[in-house]
Amino acid sequence: MNRKQTVINSNNRKKINIFLYSLSRNIYGFIPLYKIIEFLDQLGYTLIQEDNTKFQGFLCGSEGRASINIGRNPDENGFYQQVNNVLMLSWYRLVSGKYEINSYVS
Repeated sequence: MNRKQTVINSNNRKKINIFLYSLSRNIYGFIPLYKIIEFLDQLGYTLIQEDNTKFQGFLCGSEGRASINIGRNPDENGFYQQVNNVLMLSWYRLVSGKYEINSYVS
């Protein structure tokens, strides 16, 4: 698939990173990936897999890091146009069993 990649404009990237920072100020009983997906969707973006389809994975483990591609403008077959920005997400499970996260969009 040779579709031209774009970038998230600076205004939207700033909005996303402010939202992600606000998530990192809390702890959760789960990794709040769905909140990130919902927020990106409001701005017209979505998390995508390596084949440019909607992200359907999950995150597990007591600690970890993930970089997840971001896309927009799906075609009639459900393939998204990849943007040159990625979601960087790390998590750590505290002794209490809750998770703290840190994330940003590059």
